[in-house]
Amino acid sequence: MRYVPTLTAGVLLFASCVCAQELKTVDPADIANLKQVSDPQISPDGKDVAYVVASPVDPGKHKDARIWLSPTDVAGQARPFIFGGGADTTPRWSPDGASIAFLSDRKNPLSQEKTGPFHFSIVGAEGRDDLTREDDSKAHDDAEPEMQLWVISLHGGEATPLTDIPGGIKSFAWSHDGKFIAIVRRDLDSKAERERKKLKNDHVLVDQDYKYDRLWIYDLAQHRRDFLPGQTSM
Repeated sequence: MRYVPTLTAGVLLFASCVCAQELKTVDPADIANLKQVSDPQISPDGKDVAYVVASPVDPGKHKDARIWLSPTDVAGQARPFIFGGGADTTPRWSPDGASIAFLSDRKNPLSQEKTGPFHFSIVGAEGRDDLTREDDSKAHDDAEPEMQLWVISLHGGEATPLTDIPGGIKSFAWSHDGKFIAIVRRDLDSKAERERKKLKNDHVLVDQDYKYDRLWIYDLAQHRRDFLPGQTSM
């Protein structure tokens, strides 16, 4: 007769523990309340990883997205790295690993303080009236939050705004030397198109008035704050 008391006892003990636990059925609310982790970016030296944690919010509420930082060699040490009043996404390490650029729709001092410490200008884009904002306060209230470019040092301090461009930014990438940032922005309506739509004249002209994704260059060299138009992004 074959006798395996250790295995039998172990199986019976495991079964009794499972039965003693209260089982819960996963429902749609549990799935909807799950936080999502995305866009992991490893630092140039490989010691840290930056990523985005998005928390679910009620319909109509502002998007809740935060950038976290975690060492790659120690488990359980992840922490929120960037704090702000808006949604922070798209972390990208500078080539030297000393700072992280990111997109955010938080309150931007570049649009609030005309005489403050932060300045932003666009050069070489004369005649482009889609780069101007409407003076209508109601239009500002109805507008979607704009994702602008920010940068923060890994050595401490607050995040610094880099852009305040109408329509916001879709994506960006550092140059290899860290002196420039390439930015993709979608064309907006011209002033004439905005005026026409205010009059409810919102017809669409087929094969005309295309809105392109265009590549722009942000110049970081010598601490300049100039924004240079480039070419259409395919």
